Amino acid sequence: MRFFTSFHYVQSDIKLGWCRHLGGLVLRRSRKTNPPKCKSIQEPDIPMRSEESHKINRTVLIGCLKNETGMKRILISILILIPVWGFAQPFPDVFAGTWCDSIHGIYEHWDKTGDQQLKGFSYEMKNGEKVISEYIEIAMHESKMTYTASVKKQNNEKPVSFVLSATDSIYTFVNPAHDFPTYIRYKVISSSYIQATVGNASRSFILNYHRID
Repeated sequence: MRFFTSFHYVQSDIKLGWCRHLGGLVLRRSRKTNPPKCKSIQEPDIPMRSEESHKINRTVLIGCLKNETGMKRILISILILIPVWGFAQPFPDVFAGTWCDSIHGIYEHWDKTGDQQLKGFSYEMKNGEKVISEYIEIAMHESKMTYTASVKKQNNEKPVSFVLSATDSIYTFVNPAHDFPTYIRYKVISSSYIQATVGNASRSFILNYHRID
């Protein structure tokens, strides 16, 4: 490391010239009455006394510690804000209404039954009548958004729950312990078009729902 060293003019009977501030060594003699103008001089690396070295090292260490403390505060602030920026997921109120996949002839109907609760059912139309295949619900349980389905003539019609695991405009609900499906994914394309994917690691199918009500 290189330092700029300051010099002081010493006035005496024999008019010593410039003396080095650190160490008091006389660099040269001068018989001029008036001292020359001060200039910043960059000297080669010169070993310093141990006490001076300790002072500089201590100053550098304190500066580093201050910088490190500031960085820690910034990092903590970022970590606090990450859940707000990266993982917050709005409740899918857009699901409320009736949706139809015209290719497969499958319908889904959702009703908003609470501040953070949707209840509905899937059905098909046969001979002009609704034939319900499953009852479905999306609600918050213990701070987790959960999709629950009760399928007729399956699993003794007991409810099976899937927990939200994705963010943004895609709602992916997963249950790795279930055989099929292990995930149910809703991708909101627009307020009138939702793409649903149902599957596991080996197979899946897609339903393109368009709002009809």
